[in-house]
Amino acid sequence: MSYVTQEYYQNIFKGEPVADADFPSLLVRAEEIVEEMSMYRLNNITFVAMPEEIQERVKKAVCAQIEYMD
Repeated sequence: MSYVTQEYYQNIFKGEPVADADFPSLLVRAEEIVEEMSMYRLNNITFVAMPEEIQERVKKAVCAQIEYMD
């Protein structure tokens, strides 16, 4: 399970355009970086247990990382 979708990135986060072919690999790497920054306390199980406000912050962090790497 990914924290964000390409639709979320484009329509909610409104990030800089990313090529469709590049998005999946950027997403995987961005999620790895955000998980690493949380000292691996963040994962698919802990994410769904978090309050919605925190989930939204995680999503924004992943999107910002995608935008930065692209």
